[in-house]
Amino acid sequence: MAGSATGLPKSRDARVRLVGMTNPANTPARDDASETPDAETILVVDDEAPVREVMVLALRSEGYNVLHAANGQEALSVAERHAAPIDAIVSDIMMPQMGGGLLLENLRRWYPGIRFLLVSGFPEGHRLLGGLTGTPTSFLAKPFAPDELLRAVRELLDRPRRAPAG
Repeated sequence: MAGSATGLPKSRDARVRLVGMTNPANTPARDDASETPDAETILVVDDEAPVREVMVLALRSEGYNVLHAANGQEALSVAERHAAPIDAIVSDIMMPQMGGGLLLENLRRWYPGIRFLLVSGFPEGHRLLGGLTGTPTSFLAKPFAPDELLRAVRELLDRPRRAPAG
């Protein structure tokens, strides 16, 4: 199958074909010590390791600094330990311990106006966006191809930051 410009498969089944690759998403949540100084930093949060792996690999292939966590609690710890600003969060909505909605509430206290891309396999997941104000937020339905993720992240990062009202 032909690959995208990133060298990753364009198929929506990319997560299945990438499982045998080096698996950065199965390593513990971490602050990436090998960051590129001028690159934007993305925190990826998803409890499904194969999905998280595809997102991490796709974003790194485009030059982003990528942090990752398996749930909202881990994401809060990663964000707290990370010294540099985080430019955007890509998070699943439904996760054990803390889902994407509660994670967003917590993180926007630390990062007013943080850009947030919520992803979900549930069709009604986009309805959460209606109640979110003051935070640039987008939704991407699962399954998605790596190039769809890259496009959604770039569009989100290109939107201006807005601080929460109040």
